[in-house]
Amino acid sequence: MTIKHRHTVRTRLATLTLTATLGLATLAAAPAAATSPTPSDRDLLQPLIEAGYPGAMITVTQDDGSASGATAGVSNLDTGQAPALDSHVQIGSNTKTFVAVIILQLVEEGKLSLDDAVETHLPGLLTGEGIDGTKITIRQLLQHTSGLPEYTDDALMQNMMTNPTDYWAPQDLLAHALAKPAQFEPGAQFTYTNTNYVVLGMLIEKVTHRTVASEIEDRIAEPLGLTRTYLPAPGETGMPAPHLDGYSKNPETGELQDYTEGDLSWGWAAGGVTSTPSELNTFMQAILDGRLLSAESLAEMQTTVSAGDKSSGLSEYGLGFRPIELSCGTAWGHGGGTLAHITTNAALPGGPAATIAVNAHPAAIVDDPTDPEQSEAKVQLIVDALEASLCR
Repeated sequence: MTIKHRHTVRTRLATLTLTATLGLATLAAAPAAATSPTPSDRDLLQPLIEAGYPGAMITVTQDDGSASGATAGVSNLDTGQAPALDSHVQIGSNTKTFVAVIILQLVEEGKLSLDDAVETHLPGLLTGEGIDGTKITIRQLLQHTSGLPEYTDDALMQNMMTNPTDYWAPQDLLAHALAKPAQFEPGAQFTYTNTNYVVLGMLIEKVTHRTVASEIEDRIAEPLGLTRTYLPAPGETGMPAPHLDGYSKNPETGELQDYTEGDLSWGWAAGGVTSTPSELNTFMQAILDGRLLSAESLAEMQTTVSAGDKSSGLSEYGLGFRPIELSCGTAWGHGGGTLAHITTNAALPGGPAATIAVNAHPAAIVDDPTDPEQSEAKVQLIVDALEASLCR
């Protein structure tokens, strides 16, 4: 494992496209079981292990900062080692919330406006069939209404699963996307697209003259005391100890393969951050309680567009943040996944936050990976556990 030195350190799951991998886990409220005993943290994890996830972790953080947690199953299938509490995990698309917070901070500083055209700051970057950077705004990137094509397609997916340690420069990810036509006119609809956040990462670097990794560190991690949250450096693979080893199916053998040592550059500003459940909870709570953003910025972040019908787990989406209707109220969060991990999280305003992490892609532990309902059922188990952890 290569760990470089640092000063501090959803789309159909069964297809195993990286759009799904980086996307959002469906979050639908489970009915409250008022007559049932209050489950312990470990009780909530056991159905996940019984469903086939090798290992799982949960951390629940109260509004006063106190936390509880538990693990279940194994971290490593070869050694049978149990997961360490609050281990490092790849948080996937939760990265988008970090990027959104930085963009909103830059707006507060007068360096950007949400309705600026991308062309204003990154001239000539967005071109192609039906693609015009003068018509796409920063707000549209943040809320997935830009119409940009998706870079995480089957071709990139196959490459990543066969060559997980390959490094992908942001420019290569964007070029892969822009070789395809626009999905729709800017602002016409919502389609969750990882390319949007690659562009936002480039925008951050252009405006600040610093790396996205440095901005995450200085603007979020250090002020909140998140010493185990970071965006890996170019060429950095693996994760520091303790970490939760993560698994997906090898496309050639069909066997579970450990993808922990992979290079997360393919996710970058759309899904490359490594963190822990407790630190992800702290971050989400800090957004809601004003430690990171002004009330005006939070209001912008929580202004949503329709992202699907009400039966969908993703019915509304804000600026890198989304409301999650639970039996005990409306929580806010994101969720995300990589080849190795799925993290499902939410925070109740003025209340607790919870994160559950598992160490296998849902499509890797089903009988028929081509049946999306099987994979979605595996995801729903995590969702049920999260809802129970916040509403008990």
